[in-house]
Amino acid sequence: MSKVLGVLTVTSSGRPVLFPGDDNVSAEIEILLVEEVSIYINVSKKYRNGQCWLTNHRILWIGTGTASGAQLALFVPLAAVRNIELESKLGFSSPKIVLFVSDSGDECLKLSFHKGKRNEFLSMLSDALKIKAWKPIEKKKGAPSSSSSSGATSGALETKESILVTSGAGIAGIQTRMKKEQKEADQTLATAFKDLDALMSTAQDLVDLAERYAASRGKESKEDEGEFNLLLSNLGIVSPVTKESAGTAFHAQLARQLSDFIQPFIVKSGGMLMLIDAFCMFNRARGTELISPEDLLNACKELDKLNLPVRMQRFASGVCVLKLAAQNERDNAHRLLEMIEKHGPLTALQYSQLASISVSLAKEQIQATEQMRLICRDQTFEAVTFYPNKFF
Repeated sequence: MSKVLGVLTVTSSGRPVLFPGDDNVSAEIEILLVEEVSIYINVSKKYRNGQCWLTNHRILWIGTGTASGAQLALFVPLAAVRNIELESKLGFSSPKIVLFVSDSGDECLKLSFHKGKRNEFLSMLSDALKIKAWKPIEKKKGAPSSSSSSGATSGALETKESILVTSGAGIAGIQTRMKKEQKEADQTLATAFKDLDALMSTAQDLVDLAERYAASRGKESKEDEGEFNLLLSNLGIVSPVTKESAGTAFHAQLARQLSDFIQPFIVKSGGMLMLIDAFCMFNRARGTELISPEDLLNACKELDKLNLPVRMQRFASGVCVLKLAAQNERDNAHRLLEMIEKHGPLTALQYSQLASISVSLAKEQIQATEQMRLICRDQTFEAVTFYPNKFF
């Protein structure tokens, strides 16, 4: 492997693991995703037709090697890029961007764009190199000294007093004060809107604080653990996939991010999660980058194609759920049967309470288990109760 490339860590769904940020450096954010990008080392094509991400910290590439065919995940830190050049399209070759990386000697890196977007990638790369988001955040200077501030304050008070003495009386004085207050309110409002970006950057500090708290809090009750997990889900996804950044790969990348995000919640929900619940939780975590139900449904259809750890299942009634790929209906059926044998006959409501799932999902699982003839029902005017099937 080239010395200018580092090994990239990926999630279980195949998405790159981004730097979460800390007190000194801002979080890593996805800017653009381009498909069908090959990597050249000097004039030799080493890695073919992968997906190339541009973030505010790195250039990421995920694809397969030319020799072994195994998946590779590589990156180049933007901090190491000292110069970039364009290489025009010659004959049937694809347009390229040439990267000159520090401490690489005579070695250069070329990105070959087989499906276009080279100029768009170059423009955003140039902006990222100018912003230098990987550098430590500059701390704001402290407040002025007490002597200077007190002097300025006293001067302001003297000026204000002189104004009040000369023009603060009568209706004219009231109108003057009202105009002044309105002007101050407008300035305050303008400053508040300018500080929105600073507020968004501060949200990452909350995520870091919550994660540090999670690492140090030790063992607690299940109720406290559930409340804390809810707090973490409310903090949101740092870099949500968008149509602007992912382009034509939007639904595939959305499926990968959904798989990474929703797996812990599926496990805590007993192996299944209603699709409507997943939609609400995922959108809440995405903040202002909301997706439509159609986008989520299209992303869920990609889960099986991409062989991800999460799958969508549609029951005979039309109810859709998300479940772990390693889990099948027979496992859920035997789990329900064991619960009935342990706690005695159960209604759908009682089962939903024991399994910590919704009543509608409990009914679907009971119906599937009943079709396997593992349980049978006793239907009365009061309720429908389910027993182990001793007749089959």
